[in-house]
Amino acid sequence: LAVPATGSLTAAGAGSLGNEGADDEATGDLRDASLDLLLGGDAGKHGRDKRLRIAGLVGFPVGASRQALLAELDAQNVMSLVRPELRAIREALERTQTTPFDFSSAFREAVSHVAEVEAALGVEEGALAHYMPQLIANGRVRLLQMLSSLYDAVSFDSLAKMAGEDFAEIEPFAVEVARTRLVPLIVDHRARMVRFGGVDVESRALRHQLRDFARALSKCSRAAVDTTPAASSKALSSLFNNLAKGLAAEQTLMHRRQTHVEEKKAADAQKRADAEEAARKEAEAVAAAAAEAERERLEAEAAKRRQRAAEREAREAARLAAKASAPASVVGADIVPEDGQEEEFQSAAAAATAEAERQQAVVDEKRKALAEAAKRHEKLIKNLDYLERARRREELPLLIKDARERHRADVEYAAAMAEKAVGAAKAAHAAALAEKKRLESIRPIAERYREELVANRKATFEARKAERDAEIRRLVEEKRAALLQQKAEAEEAAAAEREAEARRAAEAEEQAAREAEARALAKDARAASDRNAAQQGGQAGAYKPPSARQGGSGAYRPPGARGGAAAGAAPPSGGAYVPRGGAAAPPSTAAAPPAGTAPPKFQTKPGGWRERMKAKEAAGQK
Repeated sequence: LAVPATGSLTAAGAGSLGNEGADDEATGDLRDASLDLLLGGDAGKHGRDKRLRIAGLVGFPVGASRQALLAELDAQNVMSLVRPELRAIREALERTQTTPFDFSSAFREAVSHVAEVEAALGVEEGALAHYMPQLIANGRVRLLQMLSSLYDAVSFDSLAKMAGEDFAEIEPFAVEVARTRLVPLIVDHRARMVRFGGVDVESRALRHQLRDFARALSKCSRAAVDTTPAASSKALSSLFNNLAKGLAAEQTLMHRRQTHVEEKKAADAQKRADAEEAARKEAEAVAAAAAEAERERLEAEAAKRRQRAAEREAREAARLAAKASAPASVVGADIVPEDGQEEEFQSAAAAATAEAERQQAVVDEKRKALAEAAKRHEKLIKNLDYLERARRREELPLLIKDARERHRADVEYAAAMAEKAVGAAKAAHAAALAEKKRLESIRPIAERYREELVANRKATFEARKAERDAEIRRLVEEKRAALLQQKAEAEEAAAAEREAEARRAAEAEEQAAREAEARALAKDARAASDRNAAQQGGQAGAYKPPSARQGGSGAYRPPGARGGAAAGAAPPSGGAYVPRGGAAAPPSTAAAPPAGTAPPKFQTKPGGWRERMKAKEAAGQK
């Protein structure tokens, strides 16, 4: 129901396709008619693709038009699950073969019944009442569309009467419709009317109507201009008489409809007034009951206060009486009046007794007044109770009767609406069958168009698939080449790493060989030194330092120097061993390195590692 009624005028134009010659026009517009979807209004290839996608989603073999969707709802019996008043609103909005007066009456009746049902059921705000303004706005737009197809201009007074609203509500709405271009119209405030216009005379919405109008005018002109001279006057008079009778009948029918609308408006107004009066009376009764209950509560509280005050006064009077009677008894019993005071004493006792009697009388009067007030209050409560019971007994049957009458009226209205819905469904079914029979002639064209459409879409799909396959093959080849290049680079890096590892192993082996050779040379040197020392020891004995001798001072003294050189003299230069007899040691066989140069770490043998590497590089080997 919330779908905008912009497509209703197109539906009204399409509804007249059953006239003579409609098949020729429909054949030319098959492509656009089959793609006229619910969203409608899109043009070009993009719009057609979009409508076809939506048709695929909703499961239709061809473009799903608004009329096709509504027909599918009726075929699936979906509308039977909707409340009767809502079905009435939908039928009023979607019905095309009707006049503005009938539509306005049916729509306002359905909307008012929905409002009454919502109010009677006590549905909270936000349920169906939330959508009533939009439904009323759709009804106004539909009324303007119907009027635009029948009249060139409509006054605001007539429009307000047909819509059942006043000028203050219909004028701003007409201005808004003109601004949003839902209906092509112009608001003339000076003439207080709405002028319709702006629809192209060649549009599909008006093409068949103009053609039918032209054919009707041709028939009238042929009937008016009779070729038979003798019968021309009679034919013209009968024609004009028939036209006058038809116009009079149409005028009478229009007046009847207007009277019916006015009576319906008056009945609705009276019903609303009765409902308001009943609500007012009910509110007054509730307020009176509340006031009566409050008054009773206040009276009960006042009675309790009076009773407590009377009890306090009685206790005070008893206390004063006891206090007043005490001196007289004491004086009479214990005090003996002196001479000359006997009369004064008696007068005081008499005065005290009189005061006590007076106070006792006051207390008795107050008690009597309180008892009488309590009796009157009890009697008043009983009277009020009797009156309330009598009122309830009188009003209860009236309330039950009113509830039954309202229920009976609702049942009758529901039955009438159901019967009306059944009749409308039958009429719609008959119209659908007629439409199906009329469209049977264009079924081959539709099938051929469908086959062409499927073939075109298949060709497009195959072309796109081929392009995509070629692109995928190109990407696969590029990725394969990249992987092969990456693999070759990895192999080269691994080979370089293996060569570097081999070089490091060879260098380590060469270093180990050099160290072993150095160790062997050092060992040979130590062995030679030991042999020289052994030879010299065999000749002059082993050398002992001065610190190892007994009585030595710790200074250096060479052997055989006991009577020669002084103690503490330095050894001969060069650190060479001097025998006891003073003869010099034989020189070392090892050649000393030149002065200022470091001894070589290792000596390369002929044909060593460096020579072999140089030979390989010269030969071009890695």
